[in-house]
Amino acid sequence: MLDAVIVGGGVAAHRAAMELSKSKEKIRITMISEEAALPYDRPALSKNHLQRRDESITLPGSEIYGQGVKRVNSRAVNIDPVSQRLSLTNGESLGYDKLLLATGSQLRRLPVEAPDGVLYLRTLEDAARLTHFLAPGVRVGIVGGGFIGLEVAAVAAQLGASPYIVEAGKALLERVGSTSLSRWAMRTHAGHSVNMFLNSRVERIESSAKGAYTLQIGDSELEVDCVVVGIGIVPETALARQASVVVNDGVMVDRSCLTSDQSIWAAGEVTRYPARFISRHIRSESWTSSGEQGAAAGRSMLGDDNAAFEDCPWLWSDQYGHSIQSLGLPSDASRRIMHGDPESDQWLELGFDEQDRFVGAIGMNVGRHISSLRRALRAEKAIPDQYPDLA
Repeated sequence: MLDAVIVGGGVAAHRAAMELSKSKEKIRITMISEEAALPYDRPALSKNHLQRRDESITLPGSEIYGQGVKRVNSRAVNIDPVSQRLSLTNGESLGYDKLLLATGSQLRRLPVEAPDGVLYLRTLEDAARLTHFLAPGVRVGIVGGGFIGLEVAAVAAQLGASPYIVEAGKALLERVGSTSLSRWAMRTHAGHSVNMFLNSRVERIESSAKGAYTLQIGDSELEVDCVVVGIGIVPETALARQASVVVNDGVMVDRSCLTSDQSIWAAGEVTRYPARFISRHIRSESWTSSGEQGAAAGRSMLGDDNAAFEDCPWLWSDQYGHSIQSLGLPSDASRRIMHGDPESDQWLELGFDEQDRFVGAIGMNVGRHISSLRRALRAEKAIPDQYPDLA
């Protein structure tokens, strides 16, 4: 009997478990997850789920749990790579023949002390707490002007709340590296009465007896009814480091998702993997990439020599009914080509590096063209340079 253990309960872990459960050989599959909920669609937490839409976000295929895949609601705290055993906080110790680290990421925390009640958005429970504040007249303080912060601001504004974004950088979505996208975000959110503080840092947060909060921003104070923080994530590599697996801003894996330990694989946001389109290792925060890499890891653990993940990251964001898509690494571009009018709500921006290699794209309401770019990259075909019809 082969013992396959998966640490993590997100989309990478789920897709790996689905592949492992297809094995015709005798295999015992155990998933270790800190969250009691079945694996779910995490991007929905800052999109549809916050709008109280009555729809399930449990991932397809979850019937495998209880039908061949055992889930243990606990946290892994130690790996002994010599004896190939895993220790859990519930006191259990599990042996493994093959281990998958799909530990994902942990949230960046504010560098200042935060009182009780300050919210982060990572889990179903986090979303449930935040939803309570998204109502007419409620002042919502949002620390961070990235995709998560802007999605929360968009939902809050649409539900009648008053969002206030505090961003340390000089522009919204600055990490994406596209001036066109930053300007679109500024223009669009301002048009929905979102208040923005750029080049601003929260230096102190105080709570009042009435449940409100005061944010000290430079010489100014901002009074809000709730505070939600979205300032990025960092890979959760503690277990990998403890097991002496090679880590460099993520767990280093090869195309088959194998780490430096021949009994340990890794998949999802926690990894740095070889991206074929740019010929180097990258770390991606793409939910789609995490799932596809998890599936490849599962097949690799079963001995499939053709199992590989080297794909291009693909991210999307929904704001006010607009679909923003990011492909590749647009922040790496040294030269950009714009198709369409960046002052409109429909355009495509391609990015190239100093060797004139395609490195990324940003698309505004042009999903068909982003899909064609993804197909071209996967097939290693030339990137089209003309887009006469963006509709």
